Amino acid sequence: MKKLLAKILVVVFCLTNIHSVVFATENNSVSEIATKIESYISAIDCHDWDTIISLSPAADKRDLEEYYSNPVFEKEKVGYYAVIQAQLENFTPVALKDIAPYTDLSLYKELYGGSLEVFLLNVNFEVAEGNESEYIYDGLNFILTIWGKEDGEWKLIEASQPPVQLVEQVDTLVLENDISDYQRAIQVAKLRQYGVFVNMKGEILAINNENMNEEQAKELISNVFNGVSAMAAPEGNERPILQIRNKILW
Repeated sequence: MKKLLAKILVVVFCLTNIHSVVFATENNSVSEIATKIESYISAIDCHDWDTIISLSPAADKRDLEEYYSNPVFEKEKVGYYAVIQAQLENFTPVALKDIAPYTDLSLYKELYGGSLEVFLLNVNFEVAEGNESEYIYDGLNFILTIWGKEDGEWKLIEASQPPVQLVEQVDTLVLENDISDYQRAIQVAKLRQYGVFVNMKGEILAINNENMNEEQAKELISNVFNGVSAMAAPEGNERPILQIRNKILW
């Protein structure tokens, strides 16, 4: 069960809250995926778990069905159950070469015939106080999605937290009307490099660094939030971005 929960929290992130998504393309595949991205976030917003399952590959179907039929997860507001409202702000395609430094895509290419597309999303989650976690917090969240073709249809084969280096190089994600939230979300992503997980207020959600206590974490949070140059992230502590099937890499 712990393995299933970890997988759902990583992989798993009614059309009432799509917010001014601007996206134009001549690529039919990309256009199709763009529609699926909107459906995915709308499904989270409405707790429409059947749609999320339908957008996922067959290999994940049983695990997802078990997860979403588990009354304990619903009662304890685990994963997407914690989301009160989800609003897609914007999204942008990412080249495969840009995520290659962070993961080995060879397995996905083998499973899905080499037809892969990657998109980075800005999503605003409303999460009730006390239900935030290292995976989902209240406010602007970055989500990296990878799509592969299964039986001729695009499926969401990966949804995960991207490393801050990737987010920063994709400058088209900057929110014109709410730059302060974007900058704070970048700071939250930077702190993950140190194994320190916070919400947009800087409140500690989890510490996954055996060499850092709570007081040190608070000092680091203050430095990062105030633009002070922090120490280099400990080697090996940058969480790889991807989860490959049942193997949790981060």
